[in-house]
Amino acid sequence: YTLKKFGIDENTKDVSGGEILKEANGYPSGVLMENARKLINITEEVSIADIESLIVKALPNLAKMGITSIQSDDYSVDTPYGMVYDAYVNLVRDNRLTVRVNQQCRASGYEGYADIVNQPQPEDSVRPFYKLGPIKVMADGSLGARTAYMTEDYHDEPGTKGIPIYSQEVMDSIVSLAHNNGRQLAVHAIGDGAMEMVLSSIKKAEESNPKANMRHGIVHCQITDNNMLKRFKDDGIIALIQPIFIDADWQIAAERVGLLKASTSYAFKTLLDMGVHTPFGTDCPVEEFNPFKNIYCA
Repeated sequence: YTLKKFGIDENTKDVSGGEILKEANGYPSGVLMENARKLINITEEVSIADIESLIVKALPNLAKMGITSIQSDDYSVDTPYGMVYDAYVNLVRDNRLTVRVNQQCRASGYEGYADIVNQPQPEDSVRPFYKLGPIKVMADGSLGARTAYMTEDYHDEPGTKGIPIYSQEVMDSIVSLAHNNGRQLAVHAIGDGAMEMVLSSIKKAEESNPKANMRHGIVHCQITDNNMLKRFKDDGIIALIQPIFIDADWQIAAERVGLLKASTSYAFKTLLDMGVHTPFGTDCPVEEFNPFKNIYCA
């Protein structure tokens, strides 16, 4: 019913950076991968007051864990980022924001990033509690869904390499846009194919326009090889890792990518020993925001 309501049938083409899974008879299975999710929009319209209410509702839970500062990916393709911005600024002015927030800024496509990359920081009185942080980019999907983009076929599904959200050309343009405007990058990349794309884009941007201490980072850094790990160190890339994945994802790693590639993946201690900066994240809301579980895994 839902597929029909949104005009999705056996003749609907895949979108760039996404896939409509089909049954053997060619009809959609109901599973929409990555950017194909955009074919269905069931998000309710919300007001700035609604967003403020949701944020305030979450604050006591953060306080119970002793969390006083977060990096949050609240800008998204579903809610206009201006509304999110206004909600946080209002909360700061009303003394209702009980954590400091460094806002990761995510958009969709080059045009979306061009729209937000030059957005000014909030006023001086707001910035100690709410400021605009890294440009957040999604390079691929997840290991569990086999949408993380690999350089080789999945070990347990030959013919599948996952889904790159952007082409190399578009990734280059987004990374250069952020870099040239002095904005730090935090790029989600799980598969080694996506990692290769992002490392290449950052290298090109830096060589084209050298900038000191940009502190660009890659989020997750799960499927890697030894050469890739070395490039983190050589190019000064931050590895924004989630230690809880060692518990949550490690069991399927060898099944997905094979024993050889798994042996150089989730190599967080190796990165640390190499001198790569490896700040932790909880990956909430995929995982819990409880930081102690990540510390335990680490």
